[in-house]
Amino acid sequence: MAMIPQISIFDNTEVYDNLGDLERVKLILENIPDEKLLETIRKDKDVKGRKGITLEALMNIYWARRILQHRTMAQMLRELSRNSQLRKICGLQNDEIPSKYVMTRFMKKLKKHRELIKEIFYTQRNELAEVKKDFGTNIGVDGKYIDSYAKKENKNQKEDGRRDTDAKYGIKEKYYKDDKGNEKIKKETHFGYRIHLMADVDYELPIDYEIETANVAEGKTFVKILEKWVNREILERTESATADKGYDDRKILEKLEGMNILPIIDKRKMNKGENEIKRTVYYDDLGHVYCYSPWTAEKREMAFDGYDKKRDTLSYKCPVKAYGIECKGCEECPVKTKVRIKRNINPRVFTKVARNTYKWKKMYNKRVALERINGRLDNGYEFENHTIRGKSKMEVEVHISMSIMMTIALVNAKLGKEEKIRSLVKCA
Repeated sequence: MAMIPQISIFDNTEVYDNLGDLERVKLILENIPDEKLLETIRKDKDVKGRKGITLEALMNIYWARRILQHRTMAQMLRELSRNSQLRKICGLQNDEIPSKYVMTRFMKKLKKHRELIKEIFYTQRNELAEVKKDFGTNIGVDGKYIDSYAKKENKNQKEDGRRDTDAKYGIKEKYYKDDKGNEKIKKETHFGYRIHLMADVDYELPIDYEIETANVAEGKTFVKILEKWVNREILERTESATADKGYDDRKILEKLEGMNILPIIDKRKMNKGENEIKRTVYYDDLGHVYCYSPWTAEKREMAFDGYDKKRDTLSYKCPVKAYGIECKGCEECPVKTKVRIKRNINPRVFTKVARNTYKWKKMYNKRVALERINGRLDNGYEFENHTIRGKSKMEVEVHISMSIMMTIALVNAKLGKEEKIRSLVKCA
């Protein structure tokens, strides 16, 4: 029979140097710059102190809750009650644990000063940009719905801390192709909020974000993020921006190109027909350029032959010259070698990197980094199964999560541990 050594319940001599799973909590709390936030809360006239529980300890509990992936504050308080090491790390003295009422009152303070929590995110992000000079070179943008804990809009709009009076309805459009190859749209209705995220697609880390109600358009918010002064220095080093069909708008394309950023934005097919460029050369709404044989009317896709910056044109080569195939009537074709297409014909269709090239597809595929960040928020930071009502509380919780994400990235970047730069579970 195995002999299990007994530990005295009166023994209070834990070894705090080997914390195991709590190591990342200790590391983040030591590196997160929340002094300005706490000092501002301390100056509030209605702040009442509590013997044995400091403002720093209360803030640490909120940080630790997200790090340890507890869905509710009640779960976090239960963890504190049975884990003396965690209590010490959070700064609780004499084993006194705050009540749920105390944490709710502190949340009201955080909601009042939630922009200072986002300043922590910006502080860590800017420091990371100094460590990683290529951070922000290639960016992506995407919108993510986070449904409210409330299931529907309440007729009673009086705020009482229990109902959600801010959430709005939004419709998510999913594009897919049916068995015949026709593009279809599937619509989903969401009640709640949407995170508009701009991120580095190489490091898979957020650069900036906005939290709006679900009915606010993606494109409008993206332009707002691009124009924020706090993003100016990072966007000066940006070379490309990737986005899905929801951002297919001429104003966004012009805005990005005016900032010397190459837009890689998927195109919505709005016109099923073809448009003539020359007598035998046509293009469709997705940027494919075709030529027709003068004799047989056989349709072939032309080969992309590069972008001319001075002329702002795209060149497409005749299939006979590019691939060496036979074309009856090619002597009568007006295109002897290649055709140049001016981008101003349709800038949404004719991008500087042609849509039908491997380079465009390779750059666009980097957009999957946004999906990974969104998945991290859902699974690692518990936003897929949350209990949040109200826009201000949603902002606080997202700011806390994003600040933790950037702090982990910054600590690991300084230590040279690239493999852990995006990890929540393994921290340095």
